[in-house]
Amino acid sequence: MTSVYLRQLIGALVATFPLFSVASVDDNNQQVIERIEVIGEKPQYVLKLEMESAKKDFYDLYNKFASDDSFKTKCDKKPRHGSKIKSFKCETRFTKESFHSLTKQHIQLNIQDLKNPAYSLKYLSMPDASDVRSVTNTKRKAQKADILTQINENPELRAAFERFAKKYDAYENR
Repeated sequence: MTSVYLRQLIGALVATFPLFSVASVDDNNQQVIERIEVIGEKPQYVLKLEMESAKKDFYDLYNKFASDDSFKTKCDKKPRHGSKIKSFKCETRFTKESFHSLTKQHIQLNIQDLKNPAYSLKYLSMPDASDVRSVTNTKRKAQKADILTQINENPELRAAFERFAKKYDAYENR
């Protein structure tokens, strides 16, 4: 809804204020009296939304070519833990599965040690991103190699990656 409104607003502004316009020309001298150039920049949040959209499009296309189902990546806006504010994240299947298996192991250790609560305190902390990263390190390297292979083999995936890279560069260098 917002993007439709934004497109209509931009169209109306461009029609009203063209990018290059010449005000008038003097008949005797044939010189331009006034030239107006309008140069605009996209706001940071628009660049971020475009970058996120390009990243999602790239991973959606990559999922069709992925050699291993666990390499498939889902990008979505999810709320942070303990918050209702959503942020954009991409998560692979193997990362999600590793997090669930580590959480299950921690819960089972807590259940076994309920007889001695002082001993079970060390297991009360649930796994975090660093725990998952250490477990999935080799799998992440294999996924990166697969992404590079698929980009080199598939021209449409390469084009999607280049679009994402341009949007990322525009967002980061603003």
